[in-house]
Amino acid sequence: GTDGVTPQQNDAEHLFPVSIGTRPREFWVTGQTLCDPKKSSTSKQIADATFNISYIDGAVCSGDVYLDVVGFGNLPRSVTHAIEAAINVSQDLTTDAAMSGIFGFGFGTYNTIKPDPQPSFFKSFIPTLKAPVFTIDLKRNGIETLNFGFLGYNAWTGPITYVPLINGAEDWVAGFSGYTVAGSGIHQLEMYATIDSGTGAILLDKNAVDDYYSHISGAWYDDFNKGKVFPCKATVPDFTLHLSEDMTNTRKNLTIPGDYLRWGEISTPFSSSRRGNCLGGIQIAKEPGNLILGDMLLKSVFAVFDVGDRRIGFADK
Repeated sequence: GTDGVTPQQNDAEHLFPVSIGTRPREFWVTGQTLCDPKKSSTSKQIADATFNISYIDGAVCSGDVYLDVVGFGNLPRSVTHAIEAAINVSQDLTTDAAMSGIFGFGFGTYNTIKPDPQPSFFKSFIPTLKAPVFTIDLKRNGIETLNFGFLGYNAWTGPITYVPLINGAEDWVAGFSGYTVAGSGIHQLEMYATIDSGTGAILLDKNAVDDYYSHISGAWYDDFNKGKVFPCKATVPDFTLHLSEDMTNTRKNLTIPGDYLRWGEISTPFSSSRRGNCLGGIQIAKEPGNLILGDMLLKSVFAVFDVGDRRIGFADK
């Protein structure tokens, strides 16, 4: 099946519709559109089950757990799965009127549901597909799609390079051997990073981030926006990641165009002196070693998530 994806302002997030039960609802809600499981005749509450999620930025979400049928895109609501119906949600997760919930694409054999963890959605959903695979095709100012069970049609060019996931990883974690800024020499640096469509930026360790912004004239760390910023008119260099292992021996690197890394003009409500400055698409990871390659990368490549063979593929588009 195929589902359309809607990018929000400055590609801060990419949203797609999910339907649950006999009345369409969100997978778990964040406050704008309350999920009332009682309005679905197929919903059944799991006795004494609760969930409590804490995110790396300090946001939290908790509530009750129900079983209901789930579907999205042109796929029917045919898979019964645990739905986390949020009751208490951080304000950070309720200020975005366009987003009503979060849908995880990780393997997720662990979760926060207690007393008995429930299977991940993929454990329930993947066996219903023609093939255990899904693809993400994000675009900069273009039509975006998710495909489930097949790769898609005319969505990429050239070969697809597959890299294995790190052994035992519950998320889509791949290894990299270094990076290059603006086509200069390779900086050898062993990195393990999660490929995550739920994160907009590229999050790396401080030394790599500082090195990248040393190539942008006038860049600095802005306390108000809590990130690296620079004059919007500045020349922004490409950023290339080098794969540490290639199962198909077809390519060795992934390049993010510099223009993609000019995320958007920053907001400074207390002063007009900072107008004309942009937030960068590469930022410092809040936890050292917890590296994430978000939508800045996924807009640059066609990505294949092969659940069956535990590998991820990249292709040009």
